[in-house]
Amino acid sequence: MQQQFLATAQGLARGEKGHIRVGLAGAVSLLPMIPLTVRRFREVWPDVTIYLEESNTPALRKSLHDRAIDIAIVRPPVPDGAGLLVSPLLEEETVVALPKGHPLAIHRHLELEMLVDEPFIIFPRELGPGFHDAILSACHNAGFTPRMGQQAPQIASTVPLVAAGLGVSVVPRSLHQIHSGGVTYHSLGAKAPRAELAIAMRAGQHVPLLANFISTLRACCRDMNDSAISIAPVTGEEETA
Repeated sequence: MQQQFLATAQGLARGEKGHIRVGLAGAVSLLPMIPLTVRRFREVWPDVTIYLEESNTPALRKSLHDRAIDIAIVRPPVPDGAGLLVSPLLEEETVVALPKGHPLAIHRHLELEMLVDEPFIIFPRELGPGFHDAILSACHNAGFTPRMGQQAPQIASTVPLVAAGLGVSVVPRSLHQIHSGGVTYHSLGAKAPRAELAIAMRAGQHVPLLANFISTLRACCRDMNDSAISIAPVTGEEETA
């Protein structure tokens, strides 16, 4: 019994045993790097249990402070992030989501200024101020202020509202997996905003288990970027001259 206890304690100290509670900001779970990271991590450390919790960045910040989760993948900046260590992870491309049959859907590629007369569906700023502001700033740089349509309760919720014909949206590219039957997705030009992601954890944490997970996560991000297989090409129905 003592030998088993010692082995368990040593495994915990090396980051080979235990559990990790990972928080994911809105739509992050759709990124292929998440299941890839969990799979690779479990292959090396099978005695570690990983729990995933999806929420929004402000709620994840609170969960970190309350010690309800150990680490989070968030959309920076993190409001009132005192006591947290936040480090960049990646920047995801964005695409335009249009209702199927929309007149602009014949174009595979769109410029933001082509959406000047369209109602924009966007999530509340407090759920992701960095991404929210990046969308508005990109529109302003394209020469217009977007006409706001219905507000979506979450980032991923924008797509069903687009499918219902209530407007258009600029979304992280990974959302192309949602409602593909009612929505078409179109690449954007150089003025496209970027959807930034970061790793957040409590400052002063020096836990081998978390270090192993972060190392695996970053390696998966690099591998997927290098292989260019993270997300399938996004196109409209047909390109016009």
